[in-house]
Amino acid sequence: MDSEPRLPPELEREIFELAAQCLQSNLNLLLVARRVHEWVEPCLYRVVRVVKNSRPLSALLRAMSDNRSSLLVAGVRCVFFESPAAGTEALNQEILAQCPNVTRVALTPGFSGAAALAALEKLGHLEYLTANLGRLFPLDIDGTHPVLARVTHLSLLDNLHSDEKQEAILAALPAIPSLTHLRLDFLVAGQVRRIFETCPRLEILLLNNTATQAYSHRFPTARDEPRVVRIANFSTYSSFWTDWLRGAYGLADAWQLAEECVRSRLCGEGDAGNEKPGWIVQKWETWPTL
Repeated sequence: MDSEPRLPPELEREIFELAAQCLQSNLNLLLVARRVHEWVEPCLYRVVRVVKNSRPLSALLRAMSDNRSSLLVAGVRCVFFESPAAGTEALNQEILAQCPNVTRVALTPGFSGAAALAALEKLGHLEYLTANLGRLFPLDIDGTHPVLARVTHLSLLDNLHSDEKQEAILAALPAIPSLTHLRLDFLVAGQVRRIFETCPRLEILLLNNTATQAYSHRFPTARDEPRVVRIANFSTYSSFWTDWLRGAYGLADAWQLAEECVRSRLCGEGDAGNEKPGWIVQKWETWPTL
């Protein structure tokens, strides 16, 4: 039986929604009261991993089959299409069609190409995109495409070890209008300079280069270019996607570490005077199975 709220409803709702961000507590919160159940239930769908045996995915599919579209619109914000694919292209497209307020998407080979591009076009709030642009755009990478119009944080999964692929990516980046944060695997110093020259709004360039690559290719130091941040411990599939999930759940991730590093440098602190290429290290433990 519901009890009368003792706080203003707006404040009470905000408190419970904040509490629901803790994964360990949100199921218990559903049992507090009917009004709390209505507030908190959408939080269960905030992050969806499209992978076999995923409880959030199973809950999402049940909500879709029950025509509970308002719940999906209110709740789902982050979708990770894991590899190997857990669903058909049609199902993946339907997931995004039913969840138009998604702000963060990760694509793997299990869902990419023209089908994924068409599905992403239905998202009007996409800000964080992790994808292989070469696969997403089978012909020419188009930085002016509507899918990229609001993307601020772009994590590239492209293999950039060929000159042709590097040029295709570097030529497209300046056309992405809202891009402020860029992450990729391999660049040489001249390409780093080119990115900053052609993308003046860029605030963070996050590189997964090893220390050996950073030294051998004469990367700019923290003193020369404070916006370049290198990050270690992302050599495995699980560590990279652990970081993605942390960001999706609002926890510290590589982007946050990079922003803190750059802010420190701009204030003359940290490694701001370093004459050698420095890097930050991912320290958190492997994310638990969800």
